[in-house]
Amino acid sequence: MTSKRAFKKLSEAMVSRRSVRVLRSIEGADVLDGFVVAVGSDWVLLLRENGQNSVDGWSALRVADISLVTKLPKKGTPPVIERIMTANDEWPPAAPSYCDM
Repeated sequence: MTSKRAFKKLSEAMVSRRSVRVLRSIEGADVLDGFVVAVGSDWVLLLRENGQNSVDGWSALRVADISLVTKLPKKGTPPVIERIMTANDEWPPAAPSYCDM
């Protein structure tokens, strides 16, 4: 995936507030699921999901290292994590106030 295409998909995910799965071209890199909360020309900030229907911190990733971006879920109702975040007054996901991308 080119950086330009990755940037476009990440920007779309941020605007639509869709959860994404991000794969990187770095050998042995973790597969990350989460919400895109900020996108710059070189970096993206992801609010990570921990797989247990809650968020678990931030990941700053270089756009150039991203090999695939997939929107989650592909079909159906909003995932459980969105409903839980709404109930906990954490929706919509947002970048920290000190983030300037």
